[in-house]
Formats: sequence, C-alpha cells, structure tokens
Amino acid sequence: SFNETFQIKKHTFIKEKYFVYQNKEYLINFDLLKISCYYFYQNQQKFEQEEIINLNDEIKDQVILNDESIRTFISCFQNEPFSISKESIISLQYLSHIFQFPELISITDKFVESHWPQLIFYIIHFKLANQATSQSTFFNTTKEEQFISTHLKECIKDDNMVLLPVPVIYRTIVSSPAK
Repeated sequence: SFNETFQIKKHTFIKEKYFVYQNKEYLINFDLLKISCYYFYQNQQKFEQEEIINLNDEIKDQVILNDESIRTFISCFQNEPFSISKESIISLQYLSHIFQFPELISITDKFVESHWPQLIFYIIHFKLANQATSQSTFFNTTKEEQFISTHLKECIKDDNMVLLPVPVIYRTIVSSPAK
C-alpha cells in the first residue's frame, strides 16, 4: 500500500504588510497588529492603503532597533512564542510603549524588574543619553532612580554608579531610605 504525507501551506494573513527598518522587510499581519497595539488601531486609516510601515518614520530614530527586537515584537503581536534578552529589552520595551501594546509593556516591565541588578545601569544610561532628543515619557528615569535609591547599599558598590550624572546620584541619595 502507498502512503504519502503532504501539506499545503498557505499564508493565513488577511492583510499582509511589512515593517521596514534599515531597508530590511519584516512580514506582518496588520489585523493582529491593530488588535494588539492601540497606536495602530487609532491610526489604521493612515496605514490601510500602505503595504509598508516604515519603522524609522514611526519611531523618529529615537532608538536604534536591532533585528532581534523587531522579530520579537512581531512574534509577540502575532501570538508566537518569544524570548527577551539584555540586547533586545530596551528597544522592545520602547516599541511596546510607543505603539501602546499593554500586554508587552507588562511583560517587559516585569522582565526588567526581575533583572534590575543586571540591567539598571544599562537602562538608565540609555535613557539619559536619549532624554534630550525626546519628549517621550519612556525616557524618564524616575523608576530606575527609585530602584537605585531603594538598593543604594548594593548599587554604590557598582563601578557604574560613579558614571551617573551628579544630579541623578544626588536624587538617588536624597530619596534613599538608607541615607
């Protein structure tokens, strides 16, 4: 008897579009994007007739994205498994905030909170470097300063502490319960 297995694969995308970043295209399902991200839901008329969504235009070059963070962002709103790394967390967190993706904001915030000791100085330096060019509240460092303030005894031992601007160090020490 003959038995062969076949599978016909068809794209199930209802509305295929592409994110484009640095001349690289990423296929996306626009309907799932609108469901997940309030920004795209609110601005769907702007994108409805477009095949390409240029991420450079949308994020105004505020953050340099890496391939991993873009792919992770897409996987997340397309209901696929995804993982987060130190290299992707900041740009992924930024994308979740700028495009108003509540579930991903929650996941990235929890990831950062569970890895504060390894990420705190990395994140605060990144945000401080980008604060001047952005009006976004994403670059506000209050949460990070609060963490340092609460964990001052541990953070003060880190060589990165002295690399912070004096006003940041001052605010963390003044608001520290361990003065």
